[in-house]
Amino acid sequence: MTAETELYDQLTSRLNSATAGKDILLSLWDATGENLLAIAGQQGLTINRDKDTVEVTSKDTQGGWKEYLGGFKEWSIDNDGVYVRSDESHKLLIQAYENDNLLLIKVTNKKTQTDMFGGLAIVTSYPIEAPYDDATTYSITLTGTGALVDLESTVTVPDAPTLTATAGDGQVALTAVLPENNGGADVTKVKFQAKKASDGDDLWSAPVVQNADDLTYSFSDLTNGLEYSFRAILTNEAGDSAASEVVSATPTAPEP
Repeated sequence: MTAETELYDQLTSRLNSATAGKDILLSLWDATGENLLAIAGQQGLTINRDKDTVEVTSKDTQGGWKEYLGGFKEWSIDNDGVYVRSDESHKLLIQAYENDNLLLIKVTNKKTQTDMFGGLAIVTSYPIEAPYDDATTYSITLTGTGALVDLESTVTVPDAPTLTATAGDGQVALTAVLPENNGGADVTKVKFQAKKASDGDDLWSAPVVQNADDLTYSFSDLTNGLEYSFRAILTNEAGDSAASEVVSATPTAPEP
Protein backbone atom coordinates (compact mmCIF):
# COMPACT_ATOMS: atom_id res chain seq x y z
CA MET A 1 0.00 0.00 0.00
CA THR A 2 1.45 3.35 -1.05
CA ALA A 3 1.63 6.30 1.32
CA GLU A 4 -0.95 8.14 -0.80
CA THR A 5 -3.37 5.21 -0.63
CA GLU A 6 -2.89 4.85 3.12
CA LEU A 7 -3.52 8.58 3.63
CA TYR A 8 -6.65 8.40 1.46
CA ASP A 9 -7.95 5.42 3.46
CA GLN A 10 -7.32 7.26 6.73
CA LEU A 11 -9.11 10.41 5.56
CA THR A 12 -12.00 8.43 4.09
CA SER A 13 -12.38 6.49 7.33
CA ARG A 14 -12.50 9.73 9.34
CA LEU A 15 -15.07 11.28 7.00
CA ASN A 16 -17.23 8.15 7.06
CA SER A 17 -17.21 8.13 10.86
CA ALA A 18 -17.94 11.87 11.20
CA THR A 19 -21.53 12.95 11.86
CA ALA A 20 -23.14 15.93 10.13
CA GLY A 21 -25.27 18.07 12.43
CA LYS A 22 -28.05 18.29 9.83
CA ASP A 23 -28.54 14.53 10.08
CA ILE A 24 -29.34 14.54 13.81
CA LEU A 25 -33.05 14.72 14.65
CA LEU A 26 -34.95 15.12 17.91
CA SER A 27 -38.16 13.09 18.02
CA LEU A 28 -40.96 12.48 20.52
CA TRP A 29 -43.15 9.47 21.13
CA ASP A 30 -46.84 10.32 21.05
CA ALA A 31 -49.23 9.54 23.94
CA THR A 32 -49.93 6.04 22.57
CA GLY A 33 -46.24 5.14 22.46
CA GLU A 34 -46.73 3.86 18.92
CA ASN A 35 -45.70 6.82 16.76
CA LEU A 36 -42.36 8.61 16.78
CA LEU A 37 -42.73 12.25 15.71
CA ALA A 38 -39.76 14.28 14.52
CA ILE A 39 -40.17 17.88 15.75
CA ALA A 40 -41.19 19.92 12.71
CA GLY A 41 -39.00 22.80 11.59
CA GLN A 42 -36.01 21.94 13.77
CA GLN A 43 -32.62 23.44 13.01
CA GLY A 44 -30.28 23.66 16.01
CA LEU A 45 -29.84 20.88 18.55
CA THR A 46 -27.68 20.82 21.68
CA ILE A 47 -27.46 17.89 24.08
CA ASN A 48 -26.26 19.14 27.47
CA ARG A 49 -24.67 16.71 29.92
CA ASP A 50 -23.57 18.16 33.25
CA LYS A 51 -22.41 16.93 36.63
CA ASP A 52 -22.41 18.47 40.09
CA THR A 53 -19.15 18.57 42.00
CA VAL A 54 -18.61 18.14 45.73
CA GLU A 55 -15.64 19.98 47.16
CA VAL A 56 -13.58 17.89 49.58
CA THR A 57 -10.67 20.29 50.01
CA SER A 58 -9.07 20.29 53.44
CA LYS A 59 -6.48 22.53 55.10
CA ASP A 60 -3.75 19.98 54.53
CA THR A 61 -4.52 19.40 50.83
CA GLN A 62 -1.25 18.95 48.95
CA GLY A 63 -0.04 22.11 47.20
CA GLY A 64 -3.09 24.18 48.11
CA TRP A 65 -5.16 22.79 45.21
CA LYS A 66 -8.89 22.36 45.57
CA GLU A 67 -10.18 18.79 45.37
CA TYR A 68 -13.54 17.59 44.12
CA LEU A 69 -15.66 14.47 43.86
CA GLY A 70 -18.23 13.89 41.17
CA GLY A 71 -21.83 14.48 42.25
CA PHE A 72 -25.22 13.98 40.60
CA LYS A 73 -25.50 14.03 36.81
CA GLU A 74 -28.14 15.78 34.74
CA TRP A 75 -29.00 16.29 31.10
CA SER A 76 -31.11 18.55 28.94
CA ILE A 77 -31.71 19.23 25.26
CA ASP A 78 -31.96 22.65 23.62
CA ASN A 79 -33.69 22.66 20.25
CA ASP A 80 -34.76 25.51 17.96
CA GLY A 81 -36.11 26.08 14.48
CA VAL A 82 -39.03 27.32 12.39
CA TYR A 83 -42.31 27.23 14.32
CA VAL A 84 -44.94 24.94 12.73
CA ARG A 85 -47.78 25.11 15.25
CA SER A 86 -50.14 22.92 13.21
CA ASP A 87 -47.77 19.97 13.26
CA GLU A 88 -48.55 17.11 15.64
CA SER A 89 -45.12 17.37 17.23
CA HIS A 90 -45.72 20.97 18.35
CA LYS A 91 -49.23 20.16 19.54
CA LEU A 92 -47.63 17.47 21.71
CA LEU A 93 -45.06 19.94 23.04
CA ILE A 94 -47.79 22.46 23.90
CA GLN A 95 -49.73 19.81 25.83
CA ALA A 96 -46.61 18.66 27.65
CA TYR A 97 -45.72 22.23 28.61
CA GLU A 98 -49.22 23.10 29.85
CA ASN A 99 -49.89 19.82 31.68
CA ASP A 100 -46.40 18.95 32.94
CA ASN A 101 -46.47 15.71 30.95
CA LEU A 102 -43.33 13.64 30.69
CA LEU A 103 -42.08 13.16 27.15
CA LEU A 104 -40.19 10.13 25.90
CA ILE A 105 -37.60 11.51 23.52
CA LYS A 106 -35.21 9.95 21.05
CA VAL A 107 -32.27 11.47 19.17
CA THR A 108 -31.58 9.70 15.89
CA ASN A 109 -29.19 9.87 12.97
CA LYS A 110 -31.46 9.98 9.91
CA LYS A 111 -28.58 9.29 7.51
CA THR A 112 -27.48 6.02 9.09
CA GLN A 113 -30.97 5.19 10.43
CA THR A 114 -29.49 4.58 13.88
CA ASP A 115 -30.58 5.67 17.36
CA MET A 116 -28.25 7.83 19.46
CA PHE A 117 -29.91 8.84 22.76
CA GLY A 118 -33.20 8.37 24.55
CA GLY A 119 -34.84 9.32 27.85
CA LEU A 120 -37.73 10.95 29.71
CA ALA A 121 -37.90 14.74 29.89
CA ILE A 122 -40.15 17.63 30.85
CA VAL A 123 -40.60 20.88 28.92
CA THR A 124 -39.02 23.65 31.00
CA SER A 125 -38.84 26.39 28.35
CA TYR A 126 -40.82 26.93 25.14
CA PRO A 127 -40.58 30.53 23.84
CA ILE A 128 -41.81 31.62 20.43
CA GLU A 129 -40.01 34.47 18.63
CA ALA A 130 -41.68 36.47 15.86
CA PRO A 131 -39.29 39.05 14.36
CA TYR A 132 -40.89 41.51 11.96
CA ASP A 133 -38.43 40.69 9.16
CA ASP A 134 -38.11 36.92 9.44
CA ALA A 135 -39.97 33.66 10.04
CA THR A 136 -41.54 32.83 13.39
CA THR A 137 -39.24 30.53 15.32
CA TYR A 138 -39.38 28.41 18.45
CA SER A 139 -36.83 27.28 20.97
CA ILE A 140 -37.36 24.60 23.56
CA THR A 141 -35.54 23.17 26.53
CA LEU A 142 -36.26 19.61 27.56
CA THR A 143 -34.88 18.77 31.00
CA GLY A 144 -34.23 15.12 31.58
CA THR A 145 -35.61 13.15 34.48
CA GLY A 146 -33.56 10.04 35.08
CA ALA A 147 -30.82 8.76 32.81
CA LEU A 148 -30.03 9.80 29.27
CA VAL A 149 -29.58 6.41 27.65
CA ASP A 150 -26.78 6.06 25.10
CA LEU A 151 -28.53 3.92 22.49
CA GLU A 152 -25.40 3.65 20.34
CA SER A 153 -23.62 1.68 23.04
CA THR A 154 -25.62 -1.37 21.97
CA VAL A 155 -23.83 -1.64 18.60
CA THR A 156 -23.13 -5.24 17.59
CA VAL A 157 -21.26 -6.82 14.71
CA PRO A 158 -23.17 -6.97 11.41
CA ASP A 159 -24.80 -10.08 10.08
CA ALA A 160 -22.81 -12.08 7.56
CA PRO A 161 -22.87 -10.84 3.96
CA THR A 162 -24.15 -12.77 0.95
CA LEU A 163 -21.43 -13.67 -1.55
CA THR A 164 -21.61 -14.50 -5.26
CA ALA A 165 -18.77 -15.76 -7.47
CA THR A 166 -18.34 -15.58 -11.25
CA ALA A 167 -15.58 -17.67 -12.84
CA GLY A 168 -13.44 -16.47 -15.73
CA ASP A 169 -10.15 -17.27 -17.38
CA GLY A 170 -7.70 -17.76 -14.50
CA GLN A 171 -9.80 -15.63 -12.20
CA VAL A 172 -12.97 -15.47 -10.12
CA ALA A 173 -14.91 -12.23 -9.55
CA LEU A 174 -16.64 -11.86 -6.17
CA THR A 175 -19.49 -9.58 -5.12
CA ALA A 176 -20.58 -9.17 -1.50
CA VAL A 177 -24.09 -7.99 -0.61
CA LEU A 178 -24.63 -6.17 2.69
CA PRO A 179 -27.17 -7.67 5.12
CA GLU A 180 -30.24 -5.81 6.38
CA ASN A 181 -28.82 -5.82 9.92
CA ASN A 182 -25.60 -3.80 10.10
CA GLY A 183 -25.44 -4.11 13.89
CA GLY A 184 -26.46 -0.49 14.42
CA ALA A 185 -23.35 1.02 12.85
CA ASP A 186 -22.05 1.55 9.32
CA VAL A 187 -20.11 -1.29 7.75
CA THR A 188 -16.66 0.16 7.08
CA LYS A 189 -14.62 -2.75 5.68
CA VAL A 190 -15.11 -5.93 3.68
CA LYS A 191 -12.62 -8.80 3.68
CA PHE A 192 -12.33 -11.43 0.94
CA GLN A 193 -10.56 -14.79 1.34
CA ALA A 194 -9.87 -17.70 -0.97
CA LYS A 195 -8.50 -21.25 -0.83
CA LYS A 196 -8.40 -24.38 -2.92
CA ALA A 197 -11.65 -26.28 -2.38
CA SER A 198 -9.68 -29.34 -1.34
CA ASP A 199 -7.74 -27.47 1.37
CA GLY A 200 -8.76 -27.47 5.03
CA ASP A 201 -10.39 -24.51 6.78
CA ASP A 202 -7.06 -23.49 8.29
CA LEU A 203 -5.63 -22.71 4.84
CA TRP A 204 -7.69 -19.65 3.93
CA SER A 205 -5.61 -16.93 2.31
CA ALA A 206 -4.77 -13.72 4.13
CA PRO A 207 -7.81 -11.45 3.80
CA VAL A 208 -7.94 -8.80 1.10
CA VAL A 209 -9.32 -5.76 2.95
CA GLN A 210 -11.29 -3.03 1.15
CA ASN A 211 -13.43 -0.09 2.15
CA ALA A 212 -17.11 -0.99 2.20
CA ASP A 213 -17.87 1.39 -0.66
CA ASP A 214 -16.33 -1.27 -2.95
CA LEU A 215 -17.91 -4.68 -2.39
CA THR A 216 -16.29 -6.43 -5.36
CA TYR A 217 -12.94 -8.14 -5.79
CA SER A 218 -11.38 -10.51 -8.33
CA PHE A 219 -8.87 -13.20 -7.40
CA SER A 220 -6.52 -13.68 -10.37
CA ASP A 221 -3.63 -15.98 -11.32
CA LEU A 222 -5.80 -19.00 -10.51
CA THR A 223 -5.40 -22.41 -12.14
CA ASN A 224 -8.01 -23.17 -14.77
CA GLY A 225 -9.96 -26.36 -14.08
CA LEU A 226 -9.22 -26.26 -10.32
CA GLU A 227 -12.10 -25.59 -7.92
CA TYR A 228 -11.67 -22.78 -5.40
CA SER A 229 -13.68 -21.70 -2.36
CA PHE A 230 -14.36 -18.12 -1.31
CA ARG A 231 -15.85 -16.23 1.65
CA ALA A 232 -16.35 -12.64 2.80
CA ILE A 233 -16.42 -10.93 6.21
CA LEU A 234 -17.77 -7.47 7.12
CA THR A 235 -16.46 -5.05 9.76
CA ASN A 236 -18.14 -2.26 11.73
CA GLU A 237 -17.05 -0.47 14.89
CA ALA A 238 -18.01 -3.49 17.01
CA GLY A 239 -15.79 -5.89 15.05
CA ASP A 240 -15.99 -8.59 12.39
CA SER A 241 -19.13 -10.40 11.27
CA ALA A 242 -19.36 -14.13 10.84
CA ALA A 243 -18.07 -15.28 7.46
CA SER A 244 -20.47 -15.55 4.57
CA GLU A 245 -21.55 -18.94 3.35
CA VAL A 246 -18.70 -20.42 1.34
CA VAL A 247 -19.16 -20.23 -2.43
CA SER A 248 -17.16 -22.23 -4.95
CA ALA A 249 -16.12 -21.58 -8.53
CA THR A 250 -13.79 -23.11 -11.10
CA PRO A 251 -11.82 -20.87 -13.45
CA THR A 252 -12.06 -22.03 -17.05
CA ALA A 253 -10.04 -21.18 -20.14
CA PRO A 254 -12.09 -19.77 -23.00
CA GLU A 255 -12.97 -22.16 -25.80
CA PRO A 256 -10.69 -21.82 -28.82
